[in-house]
Amino acid sequence: MAKYSVEKTTIGEIVNTPELAEIAERLQPGILKTPGLSLAMKMTLPQAAKFAPNVLTTELLEKVEEEFAKLG
Repeated sequence: MAKYSVEKTTIGEIVNTPELAEIAERLQPGILKTPGLSLAMKMTLPQAAKFAPNVLTTELLEKVEEEFAKLG
């Protein structure tokens, strides 16, 4: 089982874990500078996608999941 997953890893963990932050920025440049990001720190990406469906698309979440899986 992967250490990180889209379903369980919070945005706060992504922001505060350098390798996860790098993945997020590489796949969606500027995403960690989104206004109001601090309000979503306890959410997972699918939870946050309900509020930003045009940014956190299904395709993006699938790519993030693939990258997380590579980390082990």
